[in-house]
Amino acid sequence: NVRTRQRANNQQSETNTPNNRNLFQQIISLLPILILFLMSFSSYTTNQNPTFYLHPYGTYSFKRYTSLPGVSKGIPYYVDQTFLSKYPSNSDGLRRVEKTVESDYKEELVMKCHNEKELKRRKLYQSQYRSKKEYEEATNIPIPSCDEYNERFVLKSNKYNYNRKSENEFDS
Repeated sequence: NVRTRQRANNQQSETNTPNNRNLFQQIISLLPILILFLMSFSSYTTNQNPTFYLHPYGTYSFKRYTSLPGVSKGIPYYVDQTFLSKYPSNSDGLRRVEKTVESDYKEELVMKCHNEKELKRRKLYQSQYRSKKEYEEATNIPIPSCDEYNERFVLKSNKYNYNRKSENEFDS
């Protein structure tokens, strides 16, 4: 009887050793990471196709232009053949898509504007010690993305003008 109690006590103390508790705590602490990993993997495997592209790509070959009120008119974007059945004219879904098209297009123009201004800045710097003709050519390098940004968004909203030095966030 005494031996049976001793064996039971030994078995109970073996299952509650610090090593077993630490292992259990480690597994519990890794559980949130494992759950996040599984969730991100499942969203990766069920990822939907994009609604549109700003440039033709694969089956996204049907060209459309933004046209709804509250969105800059005439921004080109490309959709697949199922687009019209998913986003009927004047629907809230189409309005959200066109707002996203506008936002993505703005971002693209800002990035292109920055690159064009940087190229122009480098050409001006390189040409300032060369001939006057090269400097004038560098001065006249067009920055069409900045111009389009200003025409589409700045002149209408009067926020920032990416061509004016005093307000240009890209000048340093």
